[in-house]
Amino acid sequence: MRWRLAVCLRELGRVKESAAELAEAREVLAAAELFGPRELLGVLVERAVHIAADDPIRAAALLASVRAHRGRWVLPFAMDSDLERLVPTLPSHVGPVPLPAAAW
Repeated sequence: MRWRLAVCLRELGRVKESAAELAEAREVLAAAELFGPRELLGVLVERAVHIAADDPIRAAALLASVRAHRGRWVLPFAMDSDLERLVPTLPSHVGPVPLPAAAW
């Protein structure tokens, strides 16, 4: 999925390219019904990473959705390290937003 490329590009410091890939991934995910929770949760985490500085409340809501729906799913690309780094910087009182609208 394209959001995985977005993660790699962000890790390489190519943030604008990463944002473009993430936007494309969101469009693909919105148009398809075959992607499972793991793909959606990955997109939510990556989106939260991208918007945290500009919209910490929305980022916190996206991550609350990940926590609420994650269950036993393992996030790819060591995204748990992104969560460990990001969660303490965001408001803690924000609840999850409904899925799948949370991705947008």
